[in-house]
Amino acid sequence: MYGNTGRAVRISGSNEVILSPGAQGVSTFLLVACRRWDTISAERRPACISLMDADRPDWYVRHNGASICVEL
Repeated sequence: MYGNTGRAVRISGSNEVILSPGAQGVSTFLLVACRRWDTISAERRPACISLMDADRPDWYVRHNGASICVEL
């Protein structure tokens, strides 16, 4: 995943998804089936996807207020 500046992202010590200063330590996310399909309308379900942390298969990207983080 890349920010709109073209920089890759990494996961901070507080599990926030942040821009990476370089290539070292960047995080890899896998595009997987929607994990929250039961919370969205039936018409939106076909377009629903989730991003999973490749290093922690039970952790997913989640919007949290003004930031994006990974959590169970």
